[in-house]
Amino acid sequence: MSATDPVLTDQERQVLAMYRDPAKSGWSRAVRLSVQYAVGGAVFLYLAISTGNPWWSAVVYALFVVWMAIRLAVARRLSHAMPSIIAKLERRIEELEKQANKKSAT
Repeated sequence: MSATDPVLTDQERQVLAMYRDPAKSGWSRAVRLSVQYAVGGAVFLYLAISTGNPWWSAVVYALFVVWMAIRLAVARRLSHAMPSIIAKLERRIEELEKQANKKSAT
């Protein structure tokens, strides 16, 4: 727990937690999720082609829609939390700068 944690809401802490652990954030997570959906889509596309049943392609489309919905939900969550986090951390930085200036002036 850092000195800024008390000023953050639970949702804001959760957003920051996603970025604190490299295994849960960044490129590797994005690649892992994308590969999972691509493999799932490929399986159903193979079924559509090999069985001659085009309805399996509807499952591929549904997987794409689910993947897109998840990505949009995460983006929405981040777009609501990040401006608030940045504003709170900027205020905290200003407070610390004022404290440092007072100490250096004395």
